[in-house]
Amino acid sequence: MTMVKNDLLTIVEIQELTGAKSPSKQIEVLRKNKINHIVRLDGSVRVCWHHVHHPNVNKTDELDIDWDAA
Repeated sequence: MTMVKNDLLTIVEIQELTGAKSPSKQIEVLRKNKINHIVRLDGSVRVCWHHVHHPNVNKTDELDIDWDAA
C-alpha cells in the first residue's frame, strides 16, 4: 500500500485532534485514546488518518486473557 502525503494529519490537525500544542501532551492524549502514532527524532508527532478512524482498541496487552482456559 502506498501512502500519499494526505494520509498524514497536519501539525494543526494533530493539535485540533488532541487539544494540545505540546508534543508530550499530544502523545499522552493519543495513547489514552489508543491511536497509533510515531514520534520523530525531532520530537514531533505524526499520525495517519487510518489510525484516527481505526484506533487500536483490541490491543492484547491490555486485555485480561486467560490463555490456559483455551
